[in-house]
Amino acid sequence: MPLFCAHPFVSDHVFFLLVVNRRIREHGRDAWSSIAVRHKAEQIDWLYWNETEGDDAVGDYGASALALHQEDDLSLDKYV
Repeated sequence: MPLFCAHPFVSDHVFFLLVVNRRIREHGRDAWSSIAVRHKAEQIDWLYWNETEGDDAVGDYGASALALHQEDDLSLDKYV
């Protein structure tokens, strides 16, 4: 992208500031996006480990057979 503007009503300085502002906003979206994704992953991880603590994780249905436990192998067909 050129650092000068061919538009007659916008000075080169203003155009430069617009370009810098756009790049800063793009960086902010990229940086905060990865931080937000990591934060959500940590929340899910924390909720999962706290929900499955104890000997018998019983959900609202009252059936511990339906609950997932920390030691469950989710690659098995019975969990699909």
